[in-house]
Formats: sequence, structure tokens, C-alpha cells
Amino acid sequence: MLELPEHTLDAILAIQLLVGWAGEGACEPPRLAWWQTDLVDDMGGGDLLKRLLPVTHRWAGLEAAREAGRRHSEAMRTQSANAARQRTLFHLSFEVDRQIEQRLRALKLSGETPAQALPLLEIAVPDAPFDAAKLAEALKLPEPPNSRTTPGGRRLTGEVPDSPLDQIRNLAAALTTSGAFDDTFPQPHYEL
Repeated sequence: MLELPEHTLDAILAIQLLVGWAGEGACEPPRLAWWQTDLVDDMGGGDLLKRLLPVTHRWAGLEAAREAGRRHSEAMRTQSANAARQRTLFHLSFEVDRQIEQRLRALKLSGETPAQALPLLEIAVPDAPFDAAKLAEALKLPEPPNSRTTPGGRRLTGEVPDSPLDQIRNLAAALTTSGAFDDTFPQPHYEL
């Protein structure tokens, strides 16, 4: 696979970090509560990260929330008989995932805040009220992807886009049904 351009990796990473942040449920007040973490807010895990990593604590909190989402998604994915053939929000392929990790490392060292480097993260402001409608608006597409509910989650139907960016945009848009988020993580995925 070819190396993806930085702007593509940034767009993918912004969506993953945003979903990781939005999925937190141990914060006060909880956001979507798909995983029971509080790793970003200053009154939760963000405080510890600020003391441990004063320069990169915002990145560290978002990265940890993303990792919580990735682990949750991975646990769901491995329950499927077709786990190796699935593409999810947090698993696009070994090669793409590796490039995303390298890009995250570079962004943390850039000196920019997450919102400066990835403008989509402007709505992931620590300790600000969570607005599910604003999140849904940020993730929606003009044409929502077709999907069907399966025991393994929300399977997107139709052709799998070649572009990892198109894949993740469709997967993120499939987090909602009619603009509303589910009470549990819907595990949007493609099967190859």
C-alpha cells in the first residue's frame, strides 16, 4: 500500500479521536457512554495527564480515549466469524493503522494543540457541555451510507470504498440512525 498523504491521515485521526472522546461515559456529565472512561476532562483523568505530561496532556487524553474506543471495538470485532475481513472505525488495515499511529506521534511532537492541528476537534473541548447534535452534524454525510443491523454491529452495505478516508467517513456517519446516537456502540463496519 502507498503511504497516505498527511491531510488524509489527519482527517482519519481527527474522526477517531473525536469518536473516542465522545464515547466516554465516566465523565461528569457523561457523553455517549459507550466506554466507561474519563481520560480527557480536567476534573477526571485529564488532571493526572496534565501533571504527568504538561506539554502534551491534551493529546494524551484524546489518544487514551481513542485507545479505549479501539479496544471496545476490537473486542466486538473479534467476536465475529469474519473478524479478519472487517474494517471498523478503529481498524482500517494493519498498514493504514500503522501510518495513523506514526502521524499521531508526529502531531504530538509538533507543539500544536489538538484543535490547532485537527480543526474537527474544536468541538471536543474539555469540560465544555457535550452537544450530541453538534457531533452528529460534524460526522454526517450528504448521502448517509446504507447499512443493516447484524449480530456483529451495523454492517455497511454496498461497495467498500478504496479510499481509507471515504471508509472512515462512512463508518463515522453510520454511528447515527436518523441523526440520533444509539445507547450502545453500534460497531459500524465493512466486510471485505
